[in-house]
Amino acid sequence: MEIIIIVTACIGTLSLLVLIIASYAYIVNHLRRPDDPAREDFQPAALLLAPFTWPIYLVLGFFSLIIKFVLLIIEAFLFTLTLVIFTVVAILSRMLIPMSWLHRLVMKIGTGILRTNTSLIRLIRNYRGTPESRREFLRYS
Repeated sequence: MEIIIIVTACIGTLSLLVLIIASYAYIVNHLRRPDDPAREDFQPAALLLAPFTWPIYLVLGFFSLIIKFVLLIIEAFLFTLTLVIFTVVAILSRMLIPMSWLHRLVMKIGTGILRTNTSLIRLIRNYRGTPESRREFLRYS
């Protein structure tokens, strides 16, 4: 029975403290100038809800921390797994894929990208150029 009285007194004290803090914030906000960007339009009834809603916010905050911690562990595990898989694939790819084939593929893709970008640069630079510069553009595109 004594424990119930102690718990009730603690919850009541915390609720009173939350009410005092919310009241102070409401008064400070109310005393700000109307054109102050930090001023917010709080409802006075929000003060009456403060002693009842703080336990809900406390429980939700606690569960939020637990979820964030679990997600952090999952993220660390997936990152480690990705590093291991990438390392294994990198080692095996050197053994399985002939480097000459990889070189040809990379050069074909890279050359195509460079040609396209060079054509775009020449198009922008020579848009109002001379007929010779337009012929030069058409020769390289």
